[in-house]
Formats: sequence, structure tokens, C-alpha cells
Amino acid sequence: MLYRNLFEPRSVALIGASDDPGKTTGRPLAFLQRTGFRGRIWPVNPRPFVVEGIRSVPSLKGVPEPVDHCFVLLTGAAQRAAIDDCIARAVPVLSILDGGFLEHEEGRAWFAAALSRARTAGTRILGPNSIGVVNNANGLCLTANAAFASAPFAAGRLALLSQSGSIIGSLASRAYDAGIAFSKLVSVGNEADLEFATLGELLCADPATDAILLFLETVRDGPALQRFATAAWTAGKPVLCYLLGRSAVGQRLAASHTGAMLQPSAFIDAMLRELGIVVIDNFEALFESALLFVGRRAPTAPERRPIAVVTTTGGGAAMVVDRLGLAGVAPAAPSVAVRTRLDALPTPVKSGEIVDLTLAGVRPDVVTGALDALISSREHGLVLMVVGSSARHQPEKATSPLIAFTKSPVPLAVLALPEAPAARAALNAAGIAAFRTPEACAAAIQAYMAWCTPRDLAPFRPAPAGVAPKSLDEAAAKELLARIGIATPRRQIFRPGGTGGINNLAFPVVAKVLSSDIAHKTDIGGVALDIADAQALNDALRRIAASVAAKAPAAHVEGYLVEEQATGVCELLVSFSRTRLGSFVSVGAGGIAAELSRDVQLRLAPVDEATAESMLRGLRLFPLLDGYRGRPRADVAAVRQAIVRLSRLAGEAPDVLEAEINPLVVGVEGRGATAVDALIVLAAR
Repeated sequence: MLYRNLFEPRSVALIGASDDPGKTTGRPLAFLQRTGFRGRIWPVNPRPFVVEGIRSVPSLKGVPEPVDHCFVLLTGAAQRAAIDDCIARAVPVLSILDGGFLEHEEGRAWFAAALSRARTAGTRILGPNSIGVVNNANGLCLTANAAFASAPFAAGRLALLSQSGSIIGSLASRAYDAGIAFSKLVSVGNEADLEFATLGELLCADPATDAILLFLETVRDGPALQRFATAAWTAGKPVLCYLLGRSAVGQRLAASHTGAMLQPSAFIDAMLRELGIVVIDNFEALFESALLFVGRRAPTAPERRPIAVVTTTGGGAAMVVDRLGLAGVAPAAPSVAVRTRLDALPTPVKSGEIVDLTLAGVRPDVVTGALDALISSREHGLVLMVVGSSARHQPEKATSPLIAFTKSPVPLAVLALPEAPAARAALNAAGIAAFRTPEACAAAIQAYMAWCTPRDLAPFRPAPAGVAPKSLDEAAAKELLARIGIATPRRQIFRPGGTGGINNLAFPVVAKVLSSDIAHKTDIGGVALDIADAQALNDALRRIAASVAAKAPAAHVEGYLVEEQATGVCELLVSFSRTRLGSFVSVGAGGIAAELSRDVQLRLAPVDEATAESMLRGLRLFPLLDGYRGRPRADVAAVRQAIVRLSRLAGEAPDVLEAEINPLVVGVEGRGATAVDALIVLAAR
């Protein structure tokens, strides 16, 4: 019923509607009339008016029939009264345009109470700050977005869910110019009730939708996203996402290095990718690339076959290849067998990494022959055709040989180098992804080559809400690590004011302040390295005590930790984070410079050894682990095991919010890996 009331209502009420189509409050009525909405329209306004035979009513009580969907266009006290009326009448779906009441505490408290009443009444709320809903199949243009005043209204096969209201109009108008139309568009606003993942699940069962596009600023509900992604994968409907705010300063303050290195968007990005959602880094590519994915299933691992590039303009193709190279995607020259077929074409072909048909190769039979040779060989994971001036001046001639490959087992992408709207529209209408710019084309191909089957994940267990974090001191943290099978150095604790010898430890040793109040001990002089004997140890303990007292006088010092000094091939940082979305594990460059390198791989937790291996191989520093330039090979197996064991905290230790090893000192192959420093944060009981 939610789907019908949201997208196919039999009647809608526009509360606060105006008869002036130039006003924001007048647009929904004008749009619904222009697009021929098949249901009944009830403008609600105390001032009577008639627009094209539709007469206003003074209040919702004056509507003489059940209303499936109300759109509240008012502000202030009138808005609150209208929301109350909708809930009292148990309207199934209520969309709220304005969200001004969320800007102050009293308004937020009022809305929280209204939301509770709505749930009791069975009223579902879209917004606040929702600019509306559009269903192109039945003329439901229930939006105040000005872009729909002129945008043609055509039904397509893509759906869009956006957390930014204006984006639905921007994307709809841009896409239409490229020959792409939408089935449904929804502005989800603040997601007080209906959030994008719930709406996404509805669209997974929508026969009019082949793919779902997301424009996101954040993710509020990790488990709901997991359910949506699972439903989309089961339905065979690709989900593509443009994630806004990737460069914004992180809002979550964390004691760990991991919190400083990874913005909140990094966790969302990792979650999306592992759930099989395609993350697109180019706004235009969000809708242009959809046809690369529609009707296809992702491979079990990212596509490892190279791409092939065919062109009639070598310079144009080089622009895309250059952009792809920055992303680590490179074309490959065809095999001898394929080159033999290319050499047999009616005009000469340059068949290097770019198959250049030259200007003479614009003949349809040459284009068809070249594409058939490359696609039928199955040597490549994707074929890109870059078309020159003929795309604009002879669009039918340029596109007809390409359209023949609509059902190709290997996806075909097309970049029309000149501004060629007719050619792009024809290709998109035929089901072939066509791109306007080299940047969008490269972003789409990069995303396609990275697309793979979602990992089999346990149900998400987000961090509990409203808990107070409590940090363990380093000794207690290492005891926890030892219990889960991660190696730690032999150690001894000295209590405050204590000096003396060490028992069962071999010099050289390391001394550190032991305090749950101090996360970064090096910053305040709380660490001493390379201590060679007992006298040096006593001196180091006195120096540490003095420095801590001067630089962190409020910290409670439990004592001093003395450990055998570990050495190895390199230092890594391995961490576990339980967030409001779910649990994550990361690995990256370690040591005091970890935040500078930002060489990090992040996955949803828990992970298996195969995933841990892929994380390590994704690091820029992996060659250092793998025997770079004759260096000894590190114990990669021990690192994999440490990643896996730390990631299992997701299910085995629900009270652990954060766990970080920095550094994990990795020995030579066969010598293991040791957690030299550790930080663990628990949910305080």
C-alpha cells in the first residue's frame, strides 16, 4: 500500500496551494495539470479559487473523499496545523516541503511528538524538506521543483532518490537532453520517517524501474541500507550512487589515528561498495553510466580483463585514456588473432593500445568490423568507442553501426567528442551508454571495472546509541588483543614513582606512560625507545614522568609500561571501528606518520583472509611487504590473521567501539607480527 499511496495515489491534496503557477506553492497544481495526472487533485486554501475547472477547498476537512497523499506547502503555525490535520485524518502518505521547525529546539520537540502520532495513525512522512515526488508513468508531478516547469515529461526506466531536493530537477533536465528519462524521482529530505533505503526497497519491486540512482549526503541507517542493497541484488537491479561531501572535514572526533584519517564519508563509501552499490565520482556520469550496468550481473571479483579503445579521432581517445590511467585503468592492444582481423578491414587500422580507425574508418562497415573483432574475442572487459565529428554532423551514420551491439555480451561505451545530442539520444534510446565528456566517460568506466558481487555479510550491528565511551589503558588493551590471538610484546608494569630492574625481559626495551586518559603518548613525551640497560630505564621513567606532569597534568597515570622492543620489515596500522552504520576494519601505513600518508584500505567487518589479502594488496605500500627491491619479504600471512581477528570483534565483542593497533610491527616472513601499541574504547556500562 505504501508504494501505491506514494507513487500511484488515487487522490492528492495540496495544502496551501496557490492559483499562481509562478509561486512555489502554485507549482504542484500547475505541474499536475500540465502532465495529466490521472488521479483527483484537491487544492486546499481558505481563499477560494478555480484553476482549469479544479476548485479549491478551505481545509482538509472539506475534501469529501479519502486522500491518499497530502503535500503540505505551508510554513509556520499554518504548517503545523496542516500536519496535525493530516495525522488526525490518518492520511496514508504526507509529504512536507518546509522544515523550518527543525532549526530550533522547540520545533524539533513538536515534530518528534507529531511523528509519534503519525506512526500511531499509520501516516508515513516524506521529508521534512522534501521537494516532492514524481512518477512519469502516470503524470504524478507532485513537486515544487522549478525545473519541472519546462522539463519534458517522459517515462523512462531509471529511478532517482535524492537527499538534496533541487537535484531531482537538475538530473531530470540534464538526462532528458541526453535522451534518458526517469521512471520515478523522489526528494527524501530529512528522512524523519521514510528514508531512501526504504524507498529503494519499494523500487526493487517496481516493474517500471531497471536501475536505481542515489544522490546521497549521508547514510543514517546501516541495517536499512543493507536490506535495500540485498533486495536490489536479488532483483537484478543495479544501484548507482553519487556521494556528496567526500572532502568535508570529519565531524566525528575520535581518539584514534583512524578517526583522524578517515572521514565519515569514507565509511559510507566502503559500505556502499561492499554492498554491491556502484559509487560514481562524476555527477553527469551518474545517469549517463546507468546503461552500462542495466541487464548485467556483477562478476564475483572486479573485472581483470583490460579495456579496448576504438576511435576515429586519436586525440579524443587519448583524453579518456589519460583520465583512466589516473584511476589505474589502462587499455590493452588486441591479440595477434584480433589484429589479423583488423588488418583485413577495407581501410588501414592502427591497432596499438588505441585501435585508431582514422578518418577513413568512419565507414559503417569498418566500424562494425572493428567492434565485432574486439567484442567477439572476449579479450576485453569493456569496449569504448570514441566518435569524432561525424557524431554531430551525421548522427544516424555514426550511431547505426554501434546500435547493432546493443545486446553485446561485452559492454560497449561511447564517447561523442563533439557536442552531439542527437547521437547520444539515439544511443541511449537503444540501450547503449553514451557520454558527453571524457571525464564522465572515464569515471563510468572506472566504476564499471570495479563493480563486483557484494560480499556475504553478517547483519550489521551498529554502535548502541547514547553510550559513553571508556578507554582502556594500553596494558588492558593488549590483554584483550592477546585473548583474540594477536601477538603482543612481553611486558612489565611499573607503578608511579617506582624504578628498578626488569624481570624476564630482554634489553633493549621501550618505556611508556600508562594512562587511559592519554591516547597519543608520543605527543607529550610519554614514550622512550632503545633503552639499553637498567640505569637507562630508570632515567627514562623519570623523564617520562616529568614530561607527562608538565604537558598532561590532568591525566591519571596508572603507571609505566616497559616492553621488549620489537623490530621488523615495516609498521602498519590495523583498526576496528563500530559506528552508527555498522562495523569496519582498516589497514594502512602505521607509526607516528600514519595520518600523513593516508594510505588506508577499509572494509565492513568481519572479513575473511581473502578479503584481508585484497586490503593489503590495495595499499600503495604493499611492495614493501612483498620484497621491494630485494628487501626481505614481510610475514603477510601474520598480518592477514591480525586483520581477520581484529575484525571479528564486530560479532564477538559488542561492547568494543574502537580498537586500534599502531603500529603493528611486521617481521620477516615466518616471524609474525606484533602489536606494539594499542588503543581500545569500550561502551561504558
